[in-house]
Amino acid sequence: MVSQINNQLSQKNAREIQEWIISWLSKELKIDTQEIDIEELFVNLGLSSRQAVILTGEL
Repeated sequence: MVSQINNQLSQKNAREIQEWIISWLSKELKIDTQEIDIEELFVNLGLSSRQAVILTGEL
């Protein structure tokens, strides 16, 4: 029971983080959230190393 609850919380947290990152990338790169492929490398989305450092700092 406890492990099931922990698993559900982990999935929710991962989903929230993913949504936050997509939103951040959308604003920073000035592209629609629908254009962001979650399987794509950040560099292929046009993220610079400077932007990557800012992203990790804000996480």
